[in-house]
Amino acid sequence: MIQQAIIVAQDEQQIETIIAEGMGIIKEMKDFMAAHPSQKTAGEELLTLIEGCREILYRFSAYFDYTHYLGKTGVIFSEQLTLAMGRFHEERKKTFMAFFSYINSLAHHVGKKMSFGSCDLLTLDELFAAVLAKDLSPFDKAQHERKKRCMLCYSDAGVIITTDAHEIASFLSKWGHKGEMHIKGQGIGKGIIRGEVALITQATPLGKIPQGKIIVCHGTTPDMTPALKKALAVVTDEGGILSHAANFAREFGIPVVIGTRIATRELQEGDSVEVDIEQGIVRKVT
Repeated sequence: MIQQAIIVAQDEQQIETIIAEGMGIIKEMKDFMAAHPSQKTAGEELLTLIEGCREILYRFSAYFDYTHYLGKTGVIFSEQLTLAMGRFHEERKKTFMAFFSYINSLAHHVGKKMSFGSCDLLTLDELFAAVLAKDLSPFDKAQHERKKRCMLCYSDAGVIITTDAHEIASFLSKWGHKGEMHIKGQGIGKGIIRGEVALITQATPLGKIPQGKIIVCHGTTPDMTPALKKALAVVTDEGGILSHAANFAREFGIPVVIGTRIATRELQEGDSVEVDIEQGIVRKVT
């Protein structure tokens, strides 16, 4: 069904069906968390619980980027469907983050219950294997290396996890930025903006977000809105037309370029840049 809806994204009835299915799985995730408190599980129930998490995540993964995809098709949807897509997008994001927090809590509980210590840097498959064998030692080295550096990538070839510095560097050099003189995303607004980059991370206090700069960040959240209203423009790594950054641009008229993937990696604090909003292009200038 997902593949069919992607091919014919204009078919609103089919998209509504996909969204309804996605909302159904979201309800399953909420019900699962409510029915199985992660801190009150012991023994063989831990294996069942971990397996349940894996199964739900596997089914939900097909819906994770669906609204992002729809936002990039350029198709104009009805107001009713756009609102439904927006609700699904926000609910998906909120529930997915809650489920990751739940899994993190479960990992802490497993570590304590099985006298493993930290299990924070294990995959669910590895956590399942450790609980089944009642032995975490095969994963001690992997966790130690992941604390220093780690890359996890989902690709057509499967899941890639590596801690090798040369392999990570090689992958990053081939992904996204391939020597172009600009960064490309999706623009919301009009005009060409020139200014200085202010690189914002999750650790940046809201009161420290500067005025009159081009804010470059991984993504935006509602609590950032007052500070972002003082920006010349905003450039994000992630986001689609239903993201907070996109809604912020439409509501407050601040030009935004979303979904660049690499802006925070390619731009540095204080860089002079030119942002072509309509083309969705960010260029360094000298």
